[in-house]
Order: sequence, then structure tokens, then C-alpha cells
Amino acid sequence: MYVCLCYPTTESQIRQAALNGARHLRDIRPVATQCGKCGHCAHAMLKQAGKALLPALFKPGL
Repeated sequence: MYVCLCYPTTESQIRQAALNGARHLRDIRPVATQCGKCGHCAHAMLKQAGKALLPALFKPGL
């Protein structure tokens, strides 16, 4: 699903950005810089993806 229509950006692109280290909206610019309607959703997705990564970071042997 598209999250940002002003700068066509999908959920999967935001998740991939999180996997690549994005943690803030500024990390995925230009998302949320035009009309701003997607900002809340995009931020929530980054936050959720970041939380999902935390257990993987603390696995023994990594």
C-alpha cells in the first residue's frame, strides 16, 4: 500500500529503509515533506519496524 502519494512511497519501501538503518522521518526524506498527511503513518511504521529488529540485535552469537 502507498503511504506517501506526494513522493510515491510504499509500506515495503519504508520497512526496507528501517532494515537499512532508518529510524526517523528525516532518514526517509522526502516522505512527509510535501503535504505531511503521511507523516504519522510513516513514523509509526518506522517505529514498529525498529521494535521488530531489536530482538534480532540481541541474539546470542551475533
